[in-house]
Amino acid sequence: EKPLYNVTEKIAAGSELRDCASFVVAAVDVEGPIRKSVGEGFLELAGYIFGKNKINNSGDGNEEEAIKISMTTPVRYKCRAGQKGEVSFPIPREFELRSLPKPLSRRVQLKTVPSRKLAAIRCRGAMPDEKE
Repeated sequence: EKPLYNVTEKIAAGSELRDCASFVVAAVDVEGPIRKSVGEGFLELAGYIFGKNKINNSGDGNEEEAIKISMTTPVRYKCRAGQKGEVSFPIPREFELRSLPKPLSRRVQLKTVPSRKLAAIRCRGAMPDEKE
């Protein structure tokens, strides 16, 4: 599963303009060389969706259990100043922000990405080296 969007215009081979619907993500702030920090962020988020979380299913406020959440695409990386960034996974549409289990890690943040228009460029292959 991936976030919903409509292609509004094809720009060039592998490039297009999209109207994107809002969606929920699990995100973690990272710092350091890009390959290392994306890898660390990915592992932290994978831990959350594979069960390092807790949710109250009993309704009494006492019992908490872990649930597994399906993996989605794309893994997102947002660059920030210096060697800082954010790695995030979209959350399946069956969940709303308020119904998601709480992360056990304080680093994992749950938030909504608002609807927007964007340009998308298809990239294949490995992440570039730090020097490129």
